[in-house]
Amino acid sequence: MNSILLLISLFLVIVAFVRAVSKHRARKSSSPPRKKSPERAGRVPSGSTPKERGRQGEAAVNSILKDYCRRTGGQLLDNVILNFAGGTTQIDHILLTTTGVLVIETKNYSGWIFAGTEDAEWTQVAGKAKYMFQNPLRQNYKHWLAVQDLLTFLPQEFIQDVVVFAGTAEFKTSIPEGVLFLEELEEFLERVNFGRISASSLSRAVAHLESARLEQNEETDRNHIEFLEKTFGRR
Repeated sequence: MNSILLLISLFLVIVAFVRAVSKHRARKSSSPPRKKSPERAGRVPSGSTPKERGRQGEAAVNSILKDYCRRTGGQLLDNVILNFAGGTTQIDHILLTTTGVLVIETKNYSGWIFAGTEDAEWTQVAGKAKYMFQNPLRQNYKHWLAVQDLLTFLPQEFIQDVVVFAGTAEFKTSIPEGVLFLEELEEFLERVNFGRISASSLSRAVAHLESARLEQNEETDRNHIEFLEKTFGRR
């Protein structure tokens, strides 16, 4: 009899635990799926090559960030390559303000996107073609780690990361938390308030990043590409 009661008690504890975990995951997930039309204003048309599309997307995001800096006195660093974790990591944009530091990864895709926060890779479907690409949230998390590693004098929560989709792609799954569309970026920046950073700490952060970033030249680019191919394979 005691064994039966023990088994029943254990079963109830397991059920309670599973329910608690499910509620926790639900709180962490993004709000109801956001569906965006690929024809919405503010998107960047896709170029003919991946490199061209990447530059177009980064230029569109850069324009919004520069305008924000002009209005607020923020500092912007673009295309920052840092030594990190035995290799190099390339960061599209780092925005530094008195209300927080934002690490930004830009993507410029067309077609349909199928994505999950915990997926190692996301899928792009363009016409009859299907492509896999690294989960940009994971990619940008490494960027965040590299920046945080340099700015240890700032609390971790003062440094945040976000992925901006600048192209005409449409998500066919719910849009993961931490992903924005280009037309949402300006409004998002107005809400940035990760913590109060003094002018001296802000200048120190800029100096640390400028000192650590690698010089932009063909050798740096080649070494970074070789590291990516060695780590993730040739795409």
